[in-house]
Amino acid sequence: MRDGQLQLQPGYVSGRATRDAALDSALQEEQARLEWFLGLASF
Repeated sequence: MRDGQLQLQPGYVSGRATRDAALDSALQEEQARLEWFLGLASF
């Protein structure tokens, strides 16, 4: 796709891979923290 449309690729928008990879890792870390917290809360 061209003419100003976003080009979607698996896992990132082309041209923004590094920023989105950093965002993905931050979200994964946050998810791990939430799962750890919920695991503690279940006891």
